Amino acid sequence: MRVGLRTSGLWFVGDGNMSALDTRAPLARHQHVYVAPLPCTGATAEAREAWSTAGGAKGEAGELERVCRPNDRGHEGLAAEGEEFARACCAQGGKAAWTERVVVRRSPRQATQHAAG
Repeated sequence: MRVGLRTSGLWFVGDGNMSALDTRAPLARHQHVYVAPLPCTGATAEAREAWSTAGGAKGEAGELERVCRPNDRGHEGLAAEGEEFARACCAQGGKAAWTERVVVRRSPRQATQHAAG
């Protein structure tokens, strides 16, 4: 698709398979944008633990962005909270480097379901 359209700035949305560094690197190199969940392995798994701990502290301090929406009775409720930050990425072998936006969010409903499971 990228080769056929011969343009930069395309948006790619993918699942966990697109999260691979070898998949994201060529997209960044050709100045495209991607949205995909980050993998729960390797360095990202280690970083996620730190992001979670930092997010918990920021949440207690009221420093996270909050997203509210009305429930089925019309009352505003917290749908999610989180933050966004940038991190440096580098392709294997150091051939390409780029800055990636990371969005970390927490859904109270999902957290409750996860805890119950």
